[in-house]
Amino acid sequence: MNAKLTLQLLRQAGMQASPHVALVTGSGISLPFRVVAEVPYESIPGMVAPSVAGHKGRFQVVDVQGIPVLICSGRLHRYEGFEASQLLVMYRLLAELGITHLILTNAVGSLTPSIPVGSIVLVDDVIRPLAYQYLTPTLPRLHDLMELDREWIVRTHWQARQTSLLLHRGIYVQVHGPQYETQAEIRMFRIIGAQIIGMSSAIEAMESVALGLHVQILSLVTNALQDVGTPSLTHDHVLSAASNAQDNVVRACTSAIFAACQ
Repeated sequence: MNAKLTLQLLRQAGMQASPHVALVTGSGISLPFRVVAEVPYESIPGMVAPSVAGHKGRFQVVDVQGIPVLICSGRLHRYEGFEASQLLVMYRLLAELGITHLILTNAVGSLTPSIPVGSIVLVDDVIRPLAYQYLTPTLPRLHDLMELDREWIVRTHWQARQTSLLLHRGIYVQVHGPQYETQAEIRMFRIIGAQIIGMSSAIEAMESVALGLHVQILSLVTNALQDVGTPSLTHDHVLSAASNAQDNVVRACTSAIFAACQ
């Protein structure tokens, strides 16, 4: 029922062709595509507007060189006080809307000097949160395989290279947030194999794969984490770094969208 209402509201707002590609924007990530239709999250039963700065809380159908794309402008985070089931409502709705390919973007910290601030990482794999309370009945069990779409990742890399954009590769670890990591935690995450760290996306990817969607994660590095002498960080630093890297973020997202349609 919510999918039917969402489609009705988007069509009333000006949408003509229903998109099959969706993209979720992370903190401070703004994509200047031409907006065809826009509906606030609160218009949909069960959807809630995010409270974090840089997350607008609206569905936008945009035109990317003739390709209709559903932009989910902002996401909920567990640290805002939401239960896992509330965080995942949007992804079940996307599946009901007929979305087949989902791009999750986020702002992350780098755990390695080889991935500096301003880099964009196309995630190879995720380390899921260790707390079991995130899991809901629709999520894969802990021993099940959660695969990002490898073929889509390869095509996205190829598309990005055509625009001379370097996409890094790395493993992403999700933490609860909103605090930043201690020096001991940074060392621990390096030991278990993570190159970048953030506060969303792994659980979202798990749910979306379980729902049958093709999924990839594009991470923008907005800060560098060091186990000795990490500077004081705030959310404003994240938003500023995201703004500075907007052109490359747009190129990366466009590459992923084109690759989804091949």
